[in-house]
Amino acid sequence: MALNKKQQLNGLLQAAIDSYHAGQLDEAINHLSQSASDFPKAAKLWGYLGFLYAEAGEDVKAAQAFRKAASISPHSEQASLGLFHSLWRMGKTNAAFDEMRRYVKSNDSPRYRQLIRDMLAEAPGKSIVPAESLVVA
Repeated sequence: MALNKKQQLNGLLQAAIDSYHAGQLDEAINHLSQSASDFPKAAKLWGYLGFLYAEAGEDVKAAQAFRKAASISPHSEQASLGLFHSLWRMGKTNAAFDEMRRYVKSNDSPRYRQLIRDMLAEAPGKSIVPAESLVVA
């Protein structure tokens, strides 16, 4: 019996997770990146791929994958946070805050609220938001 697309995707994701847990990060990335064109609208695949790229220190690729996941599933807090952190690590703080604003504009986010509290605790008395990012167009 042939597997349907959802079963194929779940098997692919599980193979990538198994490879990751076995310490085979490159193999996990390959499982997903080589199959991404087969599942272009699978936000979960793009989110996992973003996570794996982030684990590998490939923030540009991580941001691209998380951006794709967030565009497919704009209410995915995981995709938004992944994109935020990838952009932040790349020094793109304005873009990171743009993503935060995009997400919290239409979603309640306890995790973003905690992130802001943590950032404020690390820099009491300082603005954590670049002044230029506060300008509303």
